[in-house]
Amino acid sequence: MPSIPSLLPTPSTLTPSTLSSLLALYAPTLASHASTKRAAEVPSAPDLSALDLLRYTTIPARVRARWHDASAPSNREPKEPEDSEATDPPPDRHGWLEKEELELLVAWKLTRGHSRPTLPALVRSNAPSLVRDTTARAYALFATTVDADKADPFPALKVLAGLRGVGPATASLLLAVGWPGEVPFFADELLGWVRGRRGALRYDWREYGELWEGVRAVRERVGGGVSAEEVERGAWVVGVLGRGGGWNPRGGAGGLRMLIHGKYQQVLTSLLACRSLTHTALSTEKIQRSTDVLSSLSSFSRSFPQVLCA
Repeated sequence: MPSIPSLLPTPSTLTPSTLSSLLALYAPTLASHASTKRAAEVPSAPDLSALDLLRYTTIPARVRARWHDASAPSNREPKEPEDSEATDPPPDRHGWLEKEELELLVAWKLTRGHSRPTLPALVRSNAPSLVRDTTARAYALFATTVDADKADPFPALKVLAGLRGVGPATASLLLAVGWPGEVPFFADELLGWVRGRRGALRYDWREYGELWEGVRAVRERVGGGVSAEEVERGAWVVGVLGRGGGWNPRGGAGGLRMLIHGKYQQVLTSLLACRSLTHTALSTEKIQRSTDVLSSLSSFSRSFPQVLCA
């Protein structure tokens, strides 16, 4: 029988099919995580599922919609000639964030991760124009490195860190929503997975460099156009299933079995209700949810049969 650590995906063993299985488990793992946090910490915490949709779908789409061609005129006030440099990238070319979006992203970060009660007030103290100008400048800076075929996040990250309440981790989040294919968010679970161990984090630039290189290596090895966001979310699932907020293989199998058994119980409850439709109406939504969970679990079980039988 393989050891427990060998049953769970590592950066060196991750495959496209395993990653797909982890991504299929992201939504149910998020729901379970949110429920646990509400019960243990803050019952009135924001809706994590709604914030997650904003973080991974709505806000990145808004930023992308703000892109425009380099030849298009900027919608900002032009700089005075003496303040301009011919080499500066067009400031609006790759979009920007509004202050409200920054606040929502920080709410997502704190709701999914660790609470920091003073951080939201610091973030709110930034002027809307400063948020827009800073994020636009950072996105344009990162674009120049991507265009040169040598993506380097650090010039852009350090621009973003000029905002109040924005350190390396939050700066990576702001850059990630603008460039989800290229930039991973500085999540505890992701760094722990890349390192293959848990440990106290400093949340500094050196650690983000370690995370950046680790994710880049995984993307190159797995291939198939896998994005930084996909690696990030897959590693988060592994971290949460391991419990403790980081890479914990020995807790992983137990957490995994609990999640899977719990989801199967939900499915069986919904399906058994079909036998008494004259008394209890089974909504289309419940049927679809049960089908989705079964599909996810079936996909996952094909990748990790030993874990299911352990």
